Amino acid sequence: MRSQQTRSGRASAHCDVAVIGAGPYGLSAGVHLKAKGIAVRVFGEPMEFWAHKMPEGMLLRSPRVASSLSDPDRAFTLEAYEAASNREPSAPVPLDTFVEYGRWFRHQLGSDLDQRTVLRVDRDQPGFRLTLPDGEEIRSTFVVIAAGIGPFKKKPTVFQNLSPQQAIHCYEGREVRKFAGKRVAVIGAGQSALESAALLHEANVQVEVIVREPRLRWIGQHTWLHHMGPISSLLYSSHDVGPVGIRRLVA
Repeated sequence: MRSQQTRSGRASAHCDVAVIGAGPYGLSAGVHLKAKGIAVRVFGEPMEFWAHKMPEGMLLRSPRVASSLSDPDRAFTLEAYEAASNREPSAPVPLDTFVEYGRWFRHQLGSDLDQRTVLRVDRDQPGFRLTLPDGEEIRSTFVVIAAGIGPFKKKPTVFQNLSPQQAIHCYEGREVRKFAGKRVAVIGAGQSALESAALLHEANVQVEVIVREPRLRWIGQHTWLHHMGPISSLLYSSHDVGPVGIRRLVA
């Protein structure tokens, strides 16, 4: 970080690249930029969305091979974290393990991580001006947005007048066990809905899934497709992400 004088005479910090978001992508981007000798600053609480918004007891959908954060030397993998923390490897990867791994990974950034939230980004030729909660302004030549999926949370209009105690979004579902002994309806047929229903059921909740679709589409129904030799290797990647046919491209 460098300092420069603004037109008002007030000192303002400056960096080459500001990364907004300190989740897996933001942390990885920051580490790669730092390794290139670029003056980078990553903003946000590390792994905040995963730690506070995802349901307790969740297991990662991605396999272990696709669950490591990226660094230039591949020295800070999930396996390296498990070895350093004497944690027994497991598959699928538990949510809590992934959160702690990300927080361990963040230490590569050192003072280049700023846990404050960016309130506003303005164009400020030839770069950008970032405003922080305490009023401090940061100038940056480039900005990388790694804010995650939290901002895309949306409740249908029919539920918006209900109190937070009556209707919550799955991105607010960290404390699953507080619903023990209650009746809960899960509305939706996507991965998040079905996952939430399963976790609620395991927490001794009377849960009912309500969907508009005539049938549910489960992942992994046709396991025989994975055992067709060279044909399967063309259809699937070891990352097991994305639909058949373009799975390698997605990976």
